[in-house]
Amino acid sequence: MLTARGALTTRTCARLGIAAREQIARVPRLLVVDLAQLTELDEDGVDVLVEIAYEAGEADIGLCLVFDGSRRDLVMGPLEDANVVPLFEIHPTIASALDTLD
Repeated sequence: MLTARGALTTRTCARLGIAAREQIARVPRLLVVDLAQLTELDEDGVDVLVEIAYEAGEADIGLCLVFDGSRRDLVMGPLEDANVVPLFEIHPTIASALDTLD
């Protein structure tokens, strides 16, 4: 599981990308990206989430984004603007994301 806190922007998204690639290299069945503590998501942040989605898909690893209703506009707005929502499984809790493993 990865957790993004604060802003996921040009200045910070590289760290998430590196951490995601490290997780993907371990070939888990599922990669959960927790965005519940996100405060900002810009185009570069969306781009890194898309890169993670493609890399996970190429490795046949499930990918879930997790955020609750209070972050819906913050996350969904940029994802919808970029037309990339179908790349992600979206869950309101980590527990519901982990339930996809069953």
